[in-house]
Amino acid sequence: MKINYHLLALITLAISYGFLTSTELGTASQAQNIPTVFHIMNPDYLSNDWYIKETSGFDARYFYNQLIIIINYIFRNLEWTVLFLHSLSFALFIGGLYYLIKTILKEKNKTFFTTAIFFVGYPIVLGGISFFKSSLSANGLASALLVIAIYFYFREKYIYSFTILGLVTLIDVGEGIPIAGLFIGGLLLSKPLFSKEKAISLLQSAPYFIISLLLIIPLYLSNIDSTPTLAIAAAKIYANFHVTHTLPSSWGMTIILPFILFVILFIFILKRTNYEYKHKRIIRNFSWIILLYIIIGVVFVEIYPIATITKMVIFRATKIIALLGYLTLGAYLFDRLEKSRNWLEKKYLIMVPIFFIYPLLAILAIPLFLLIEYYQEKKEMDVFDLFLRKKNTIIPITILLTGAGIFLVYNYLLFLLPRERMALNAVLPFVIIPIMFYFILMYTLTAKERIIAIIVIIISLATAIIGPFNPHLHIPTHDPETNEMLDYLKINSPPDAVFLTPFDLSGFRTTANRSIVVDHLHPFTDKGMARWFLRIRDISNHQITTFSQLKEYYLILQGYDSLQENDLERLNRKYNISYALFKKPKELNLSLFYENEKYIVYKVPLTRDER
Repeated sequence: MKINYHLLALITLAISYGFLTSTELGTASQAQNIPTVFHIMNPDYLSNDWYIKETSGFDARYFYNQLIIIINYIFRNLEWTVLFLHSLSFALFIGGLYYLIKTILKEKNKTFFTTAIFFVGYPIVLGGISFFKSSLSANGLASALLVIAIYFYFREKYIYSFTILGLVTLIDVGEGIPIAGLFIGGLLLSKPLFSKEKAISLLQSAPYFIISLLLIIPLYLSNIDSTPTLAIAAAKIYANFHVTHTLPSSWGMTIILPFILFVILFIFILKRTNYEYKHKRIIRNFSWIILLYIIIGVVFVEIYPIATITKMVIFRATKIIALLGYLTLGAYLFDRLEKSRNWLEKKYLIMVPIFFIYPLLAILAIPLFLLIEYYQEKKEMDVFDLFLRKKNTIIPITILLTGAGIFLVYNYLLFLLPRERMALNAVLPFVIIPIMFYFILMYTLTAKERIIAIIVIIISLATAIIGPFNPHLHIPTHDPETNEMLDYLKINSPPDAVFLTPFDLSGFRTTANRSIVVDHLHPFTDKGMARWFLRIRDISNHQITTFSQLKEYYLILQGYDSLQENDLERLNRKYNISYALFKKPKELNLSLFYENEKYIVYKVPLTRDER
């Protein structure tokens, strides 16, 4: 059997990257469902937690949770189950992407080069949706399957494509529905307008509806007693709390401008590619439908809110623009590399993808790239030959690179450092390692395929044990003071205790193994979101009273910090609180249960009736 060493190298790197980016179990994205998984496997776990009760039945993550439970029967260890699925997501994504690119570009080396770009290319999208997160997530696994569905779509294997898209919907309903509209819309826009072949193609979408209805019908039934007023309220709660996903007016130019520039770049290079007509037609149809999605999102989420459209998070479909955009950019850069005879130009073309590792850098990179291409193409000026012949051009180049470096440090690293216990834990896996992977692949592009495989496997094995190897230590979520506090509460508080915790303290449930009143996680049913809002209003000491105020997270934190003894007594009567946890400084006339340099925990006294 002939081994595809290019694909082996890419998938090996992808798996090692999954190991590297794994976070502590039950924190980050996993905090949303791992406590529920624990509870399903052991009903005594967090039996007093309202969120667990709301999500342990049939909800939007039901099939995703069941998948984790099934895989866990194999490993008998939830940490390794999560690590396996996280790494599998990367492997499926890169594998599916490789075959998708190969289908469109045909040429092996061009496919290898273009796939490598996805190790550094951050998805420049609207709606704050990425291909992957720093831990296992429903969105990450759905993205991996989605790429495979797109591959079959481009191959015109519609039964396979829509079947896999149905599985995507079971895992992440918000991911599957907008893309289903994209796929079906792409078929409807294809020419001729009416034909037997088109009708057959549309009929082949049936597996999607059969599979996805396994989730959609029960979700509908779970909200069947929801009134129109409650549905609209739930949509407003979701929209105002998840503004990065739903509300364009809250995004600002740091999100909108990179996306606009990326779309301009995409259009520019798409016109200069030699894709097959059928593939270029699919890309254009997808682009028009995504434009329609953006208009629908602005009008029916921002201006005239409609509950169903708001909950769909329709802007996440722009990730398809990011995917096809990087694919087209890779093909264009590779063609330029093959034609170039100037060493400086070759270095420049290889470096271009690095500027897409962070969206704000694209604000500098895209205009510069388009300007150089304009002079090269329209003015027939060999810009790089000019740089080499005129030594004084080194000055503007140095200024430009220095500016780019300052821009990166100011907008990325300085933003990141104060927010991470160890900056290396964020910079290493999400900046340094992707760039390292990219250059390894670039270096081995012209080498023999067996050499590529050997080099990549060695690097991958070395990378996978960075951290150290223990999966939950790769990217620690909490600082030492938080870990110390959580460990103490886990050992010294009653298992059935209910804690009042700060809104922004992620992963408390799975780290301390204790129930809480509420945090930033909410169920996805109308009633569940309404109950969540009422709890948020209570712990914010009623500083949050309207849905629109959910955008102002600081109000929740300020309100929580303002809670006094009488407020805790009121919350105790309502939620049966055992302990109240605050960040220092906080002084209350209550029995002290625990404190360290960062936190203080009070024992909340029983009410008179309970005494």
